[in-house]
Amino acid sequence: MKYDNIIKYFQSEETIIGLLQDIKEMFDVIDDYSSQFISDILSPDELRETKTKLTGIVSTLEPIYSKALSLKKQIEYRYCVEHKDDGSAASVEKASKAFVKSYRDVRDVLRGYLNAANGLIFDCKDRIEANRKEYNRTKEEN
Repeated sequence: MKYDNIIKYFQSEETIIGLLQDIKEMFDVIDDYSSQFISDILSPDELRETKTKLTGIVSTLEPIYSKALSLKKQIEYRYCVEHKDDGSAASVEKASKAFVKSYRDVRDVLRGYLNAANGLIFDCKDRIEANRKEYNRTKEEN
């Protein structure tokens, strides 16, 4: 997703929630692979294909996550500065956290899926390497 497209999602609370809907397909792919890893033994070719697709998804989601994280911090800080005279520091901080709830929710969902995808990629690499070693061991025995 290009930078210009990412930015448009972070213009308001309404558009940021729309972001999750527009990248839902990537979440579905991660969920599908997670389910497969629980129940199926994938072939080396399937593992390589899975790793490649997940790497593409991670490379797409990572900049979105970074922008969500950055904007959440900026908006929260800006809120604190604008409302510093409205009450105690603790109450302003609490209000600022409530003010950026949507940004935090999107950030957390993105981070969760990125963690899941990265874990699956790591598992693919492990399984591919184990298959390679098994193949070489079997080849040497013959």
